[in-house]
Amino acid sequence: MTSSREQQTSLFYFVLSTQTLINAATFISIPLLALYLTKDLGYTPYTMGAILTTLLVSTRVAPVFTGALADRYGHKKFVISGLFVRFLGFILIGYNSEALIFTGVFLIGIGGSQYESGTYGYLAKVNKVRSDAFYLNNQALNLGVIIGPLIAFFIPHQGYGSFFLSSALAFLTLAIINSFAFPADDKHSHIQTKLSLGSLLTDFYTDKKFLIFNIACIPWWFLFSQLYVLLPLAFSKKTSSEGDELIIYLVNGLVRISLTLLLLRRIKGFSPLALIIVGHCVLTASYLIPLTNSSTAFFLIMVAVFSIAETLIMPAIDTYISKIAPPGREANYFGIANIPWIIGATIGNMVGAHLLESSNPTTPWILMSVLAISGALALSLFSRLNNNLKT
Repeated sequence: MTSSREQQTSLFYFVLSTQTLINAATFISIPLLALYLTKDLGYTPYTMGAILTTLLVSTRVAPVFTGALADRYGHKKFVISGLFVRFLGFILIGYNSEALIFTGVFLIGIGGSQYESGTYGYLAKVNKVRSDAFYLNNQALNLGVIIGPLIAFFIPHQGYGSFFLSSALAFLTLAIINSFAFPADDKHSHIQTKLSLGSLLTDFYTDKKFLIFNIACIPWWFLFSQLYVLLPLAFSKKTSSEGDELIIYLVNGLVRISLTLLLLRRIKGFSPLALIIVGHCVLTASYLIPLTNSSTAFFLIMVAVFSIAETLIMPAIDTYISKIAPPGREANYFGIANIPWIIGATIGNMVGAHLLESSNPTTPWILMSVLAISGALALSLFSRLNNNLKT
């Protein structure tokens, strides 16, 4: 019994290590995609925007389907196939052909959705026996965000294409390793009645808890998207050197890792809904900071407080979804949870840049604070109704 438990623990940490390496392989090149398309290949902003949108849509829409398929046909198959598909996608980006690059980013998105569906299906099962699964997963992902750019610094290159080739080789290596080492599917824990694919894609509408929770999370995904829209655009007005915006992500990554290390043992025992609500309150406070002082230092303090909120909210959302997902439907539920992400982030991407054009410089931060506290109130109401709702 002890030996089996030790083996399961070892496999769990192998998956976390793979999560770190996956994020590292991704962040070697993906943050440079816009620069590669415009500076190396000379693409127009319109073409660049279309390519980036293809990547976003394929990454966030596909899990709605791949989650259901992973639950039906096996998580390990989707992990391995997803890594191979991502390898092909990164290879295609290296060619100066619009058609191949569009295909490449589409494959990167599809491969990522396959891999995530399989991985999160596995992690959701682990979370039923250890409550810190998604907090450790969050830590692993944060490490990858920092390690990837550090690796990129040492890659010999002439142009940005070399970084994408490096990512491709990393994904191929990880695909081969995971073919042998990723935990095998537990046949007894998979969908017992072999529900139809149509049922997997539509039955969640009858789960009132899950449906209302997803709706209540839309404000968060709007606010989260500003980490890549409003925050860097606003910070760029405070700096004179290109690339200084990366300081935001350095602060974000370091705060998230430090906070998880300091508080992991304490926060993992709290209710996920309580942590999400507290996170929204912290988020509200973060957006009030620029109203008190508009200096660069206070802006970075806002980013740090935002990062604290993100650390509380993100793994708590994953933990709650894994708790309410029916046995054998874990990846399915995580896939469906991308719908509010798509809605919130799409609106956020369109609105974020326009907020800076307001004649009143306080408008963006007041609006963000109001939206954050609205999200906290909505989730508080959901928490009160939670026990009365049937899954």
